[in-house]
Amino acid sequence: MARPRPGWRGIVDCEVLEVREPSLLRFSFTYEHTGFTGAGGFLLAQLLGSVRRKMLTIGLPAVLQDLKTAEDKTADA
Repeated sequence: MARPRPGWRGIVDCEVLEVREPSLLRFSFTYEHTGFTGAGGFLLAQLLGSVRRKMLTIGLPAVLQDLKTAEDKTADA
């Protein structure tokens, strides 16, 4: 939960899939993008597009690798 903003009520609706305290919280959520309008929207879309690409090409693979490494260590223990 976060402070509401225009166009977002501050809540990410999700489904909790699995919980193992204190180390695991697995959840699923739907990402829905409705687009941007006008010149300001175009500029914002360009900015966010580069952030999104970096997140998907650099950030997410690193997180997934960390999770795999942690899982492998748990399996070896």
